[in-house]
Amino acid sequence: PQRAAVNSSIGAAPKAASAWPPEAILGFTSSVGEFGFGKSKRLLNASEYSAVFDAAEFKVSEKTVLCLARRSQLNQPRVGLVIAKKNVRLTVQRNRVKRVIRESFRHNATTLHSCDIVILARRGLGDLKNPEMNQLLMRIWQKLARKVENSVLPESIVNQTIISRAL
Repeated sequence: PQRAAVNSSIGAAPKAASAWPPEAILGFTSSVGEFGFGKSKRLLNASEYSAVFDAAEFKVSEKTVLCLARRSQLNQPRVGLVIAKKNVRLTVQRNRVKRVIRESFRHNATTLHSCDIVILARRGLGDLKNPEMNQLLMRIWQKLARKVENSVLPESIVNQTIISRAL
């Protein structure tokens, strides 16, 4: 025997037209593309992580975090996270740590040049409050950006040096 379909909209108010995307309502366009965290901004597989571990050009160390980085051929920075259960015990804390690191990276990616970055958690990172963790990450991004800038000679300076030596 077939059952009759139950109409769940009986007595329900009619649905309003969808108000999504918000640009249509608010009259602005979002700039999520610049600050998003898509696959292009993440290290995705073991070979990408290994490349950073094996040939890290830059290292920034703090008590609860180690940051390894190397230049990449891409035109944007990418990040990978290593949050070991040994160092951040509770799943809730590991997820929070990852969320805070991703968010901090997202907001500071424009200052980080073209680098592949791996963030390794050390003991005690999960015990930090979010504002403390944000301050720590801000220091790390600043130190890393400074190291990358100081190590790179712009091509125009290199060319000028070569030309001046030839004269």
